[in-house]
Amino acid sequence: HLLGGIRRSSEVTTFKQAPSKFSVVGGKFVRVESKDKQDQVTHTGQFFEQDDWRRNRFIDRKKLVNPNWGINLVAEIPPIEVEGRIAVCDGRE
Repeated sequence: HLLGGIRRSSEVTTFKQAPSKFSVVGGKFVRVESKDKQDQVTHTGQFFEQDDWRRNRFIDRKKLVNPNWGINLVAEIPPIEVEGRIAVCDGRE
């Protein structure tokens, strides 16, 4: 039997030290989320709705989104055109 020592979720009923942000309903863990959470949109337009299963990777973690999108940085300091095929930048102007 593959599940040998693993208990089924229907057998789990109480947890003395379980975090308060989880609840057990019908033998399954249910995430209790605050209503004020909003998913941040990334530079690629990635956005997950509240009921999207892909949000699971951010349980107990904050989604880190870099606010400095590359397209905005290029707009602030436009690239310099050069003649030829090789362009080099040492980080200075």
